Amino acid sequence: MGKHGKDDDAKSAHRSQRHAWILYLALFVLAIVVVQLVSIRATGIATTKTNQVSTQEDWNVIAKELAAEKEAARKPIKNTASEKSFSETVVSSQKDKPVEKKKKAVAQPDKETVLVPMWGLSHEPKNDVIMSLGFGYQRREFARFISTLRRSGYNGDIVLATEPEERMKKGVAEYLKNQNVLAYGFTYECIKKGQKNYVGSGRKLLVTPGGCWLTNWYAHADTRGPRPLALARYEMYRSWLLKYSSKSWGIIFDFRDTFFQANPLARVDRSKSQPNLILFAENRLVKR
Repeated sequence: MGKHGKDDDAKSAHRSQRHAWILYLALFVLAIVVVQLVSIRATGIATTKTNQVSTQEDWNVIAKELAAEKEAARKPIKNTASEKSFSETVVSSQKDKPVEKKKKAVAQPDKETVLVPMWGLSHEPKNDVIMSLGFGYQRREFARFISTLRRSGYNGDIVLATEPEERMKKGVAEYLKNQNVLAYGFTYECIKKGQKNYVGSGRKLLVTPGGCWLTNWYAHADTRGPRPLALARYEMYRSWLLKYSSKSWGIIFDFRDTFFQANPLARVDRSKSQPNLILFAENRLVKR
């Protein structure tokens, strides 16, 4: 064998040795990769099992808590210290709030009077009625109103608010009785000059600037407060109208300066198509 043949054999052996090391290295790397994959797979399985176990345990805990809450809901709630403190705080705060006073029910004023006509006379519900407030006058003032009305042909009821019989001037009581006048002897009390709420001066009987109470008109105390008799008389008129039928007609007149030349109800149209309330205005020229 020559020199070149030995060199070729050496090179061949060297290549084979290098290839073997490469193969060993590749196998080693492959082994490491396989080991890692096996480890990862095993870890994944273990983790999945652990998660499943953990989830199941969580559900068990939740189920127990729900059962405990359900059971607690069925039992009466105990007043713990904190709850007691809270309830006391609420009560205390409620006590601090201003207490609203209950409004007392205001009694409704009476509409009807407890007085009755003097001398045993009575209302005739089917009659017409003429009403006025007349007290403190002489017999001639009563005659001017009543006698002229009777001579006009009017034969209905005449109703007057007057003073009690013992306070009437001479001859008045006998005259009213003979004329069948339904007289109501009312009494009143007024605020006097110098007393609280007195205002100015004026006509003593009707304006009564301080205001008056009707002291014997109602069954209960007069709850309307002080007012002029010029206003209080309308309460009297209402009381009287309640004693008549819906078909009766009534007229209200001033007393002192009124006399009659004709029956004031003779021309009233009583048909249902006509108004049932008629208002009159004073003639200022005549009044002057």
